[in-house]
Amino acid sequence: MFIHRYVTEGTFDSYSWQLIETKQRFISQVMSGKAPSRSCEDLDEAVLSYGEIKALSTGNPHILEKVQLETDVTKLRLLKSSHVSQRYRLEDMLLLQYPQQLLERRQKIGAIEKDIPRRDANTPEDRELFSMTVMGREYTDKASAGAELLALCQAVVQRGEAMEIGSYRGFAMRLEYRAMEQAFVVGLRGAAVYFAELGTDVQGNLARINNALNGMEAHLKKLTQEISEIEKQQENTRQELEKPFAQEQELAEKEARLSAVNALLNIDGKNSIPDLMDDTLDIEPPQRAAKDYER
Repeated sequence: MFIHRYVTEGTFDSYSWQLIETKQRFISQVMSGKAPSRSCEDLDEAVLSYGEIKALSTGNPHILEKVQLETDVTKLRLLKSSHVSQRYRLEDMLLLQYPQQLLERRQKIGAIEKDIPRRDANTPEDRELFSMTVMGREYTDKASAGAELLALCQAVVQRGEAMEIGSYRGFAMRLEYRAMEQAFVVGLRGAAVYFAELGTDVQGNLARINNALNGMEAHLKKLTQEISEIEKQQENTRQELEKPFAQEQELAEKEARLSAVNALLNIDGKNSIPDLMDDTLDIEPPQRAAKDYER
């Protein structure tokens, strides 16, 4: 089964297909949800009026100009609507998103700057010295402390919730099981919280915990770089907001021309009387026949 569509050049077909194209664009916008417009209008006003049919039948060239202008104006209005929607999004980013991101990072920087002295004050100069408190008991042997951490992992699963397990290098330790990641994680809480994911190796777990605390300076550097990048984005957004709609003048000119063409075609039909005759006939009103009445 085949569907054949025919279009005849130089006929009314071009206008009919233009209406179908506009209607399909309208449907696609609604179905995709990507159109920036808040509302879409149906095509009732685009249906040919008597004036347009008259213009077609008389070969008026303005009807083709009207079709092209309607297409151009529709596209330009959609572009402007997208521009306005983009401005709203940029304004939200400038007024809400960027300030919130900067605040969060500056707060983290402040917390890390407090935690670095805490960590250093509780770190022995001799790296071989070790002390970790687990469930109220102080461990000076790394292997024993690591084994106790692994044993507590099973306790966390059985309890079904995170638990405070002790302290290390001046930071409180909290053990939790993240079901989505299927991982056991130790959180070391000071002014900020630093996380270390545990494995099955005793010595490896202690190394991960130490790396989380020793990585404060690197984290501080990363946050500083992020702040610099966000500030650049802020400036770029301000510059973008200062840009007007590039086709504003073109849209205004084509809307004005479309209004003029519609007036020429008498599209609105106001104060118009169809020209049923090219020439008017001068017809004398009928004279009343004079009659003499005999009294």
